[in-house]
Formats: sequence, structure tokens, C-alpha cells
Amino acid sequence: MKAKKIVAGFALVGAIALTTAGCAGGTNAGGGGGDDKVITVGFAQTGSESGWRSANTESMKEAFSEANGFNLIFNAADNKPEAQIAAVRSFINQGGKWVADNFGKTPTNLVVLEGTTGSSAATDRAAGFDEAIAGTDIKVLDSQTGNFTRAEGKTVMEGFLQKYGSTINVLFAHNDDMGLGALDAIKAAGLKPGTDIKIVTIDAVKDGMTALADGEFNYIVECNPLLGDKVADVVKKVVAGESVDKSYIVEDQAFDQEQAKAALPDRKY
Repeated sequence: MKAKKIVAGFALVGAIALTTAGCAGGTNAGGGGGDDKVITVGFAQTGSESGWRSANTESMKEAFSEANGFNLIFNAADNKPEAQIAAVRSFINQGGKWVADNFGKTPTNLVVLEGTTGSSAATDRAAGFDEAIAGTDIKVLDSQTGNFTRAEGKTVMEGFLQKYGSTINVLFAHNDDMGLGALDAIKAAGLKPGTDIKIVTIDAVKDGMTALADGEFNYIVECNPLLGDKVADVVKKVVAGESVDKSYIVEDQAFDQEQAKAALPDRKY
């Protein structure tokens, strides 16, 4: 099963601004063919709250390196919603469909760990999930933000467990990191993650995939952060005056336990 991310223009995750600048002293910074111009790119990353975000940042930095002919100006927005206005991101949530397929015909109590309130990722993932479970027997007991972090995911899950206890059947976390934090809370409550409480997350970072392979998560939808090369290619075309598409579709995979075991040895993030 694959999900598709629709990426508008070439601002895949953060804001991209670009200009061309001559290299000092006529140095050719990876431009090739004697071209002494580099492309200056501004990249506004929304934060550093999760393993996914760190992998995405590194992908961008590697792709927009001096060796590749770029001068990267990097800015971290620290997860402030007002600093994320320029971020462009859309995601079709296949993990909502997995829950509906497996629990939709059985009375099921579900809790949700939401991403940062107001962020496009949190909004899209919530909307996709709500649409997928509409008309099923799944009841959302509670839904609170964990701000995409492991620590807050644990804290919010502790609150859910204190309030609802073992009546919780399924946890849907907007990213792996919050799900991993929730694991600690579930274990501390004497419950077995992946068995007593089924866990579905998004991103598919290595730690999350390991939890899935170990049976502590039940399903993960990928949101591939390794977008640097694709963005760099589009930026070069724009600067060269070539036409580019208004949007690009990035295909993401979805993983169950066996698929996670198979993918882990070659996982880059």
C-alpha cells in the first residue's frame, strides 16, 4: 500500500527562496563547465522536534551543499505556527484506512496524539484519519496535541491512561516520536503496546520501524523526509529558466510488521 504526498511548487517542506550569486574570485563551486555562479537558497525548516524532521533537514543540507553548486541559508522556525506559514505540505493518510479496515466493524475505543496545533501536517493527518473512520464503529475517546515530540507524547498518553485505562483499544499518533513516547507510558501502566493497545503512527523513521518490527507498533505510514535531491533538481531548473510542474507527487509506503523487518536493514533514517 502506498500513500501519495502532493508537493506544491518546489517548497516541499519549508519555504524556499533563491537567487544567483557570483563566486568570489571566480571559484567554481561544483557548477561544472566553467560556470562560476552558485545558487543561493533559503530554507525555512519548521522545527527539530522529531527524527523525521532531523532526517529531512540533513537531506536538504546534503542536497544544497557547496559541492553541488549551492549556498544554503538555513533557518529553523522552532515549531512556531506563525513561522510555518510558508511551509507547503499535504498528505493522504493511509493509516486511517488501516484502522477502519481492521476495527471498523467492531466497537473500538481510540485516542489520538495530535501534532502541533495549527500546523498543516497535523491538520491534514487529522482530516484524513477522520474521513477514513467515518461511518465505522470506532469511537474517539480523546484527542490532544503532543506537539510531535516524544516527551509530550508520553505525558499526554499518561493522561489518557489515567482517564480511560484499559478501555483504550487503539492509539493513533500523528508521528512516530509521539508513538514512541506513548510506548513508555503504556508499559509503565502495566499494559503491552501493540497487543493491549494497538498503535498506528506516521513517518516511518528507524526507531518507529524498529518498534513495528518488534511488535510494539502495529502499522506505520511513511512520510519520506529524503526530499533534498528532488528539491535541488527543481530549483536548478527554475534558475536555468526551464519550466517546472506546479506540483509534484511523492509516493510513500505503508508498513506492517513483516514489511518493517524487510525494510529496516537498508533504512537511511
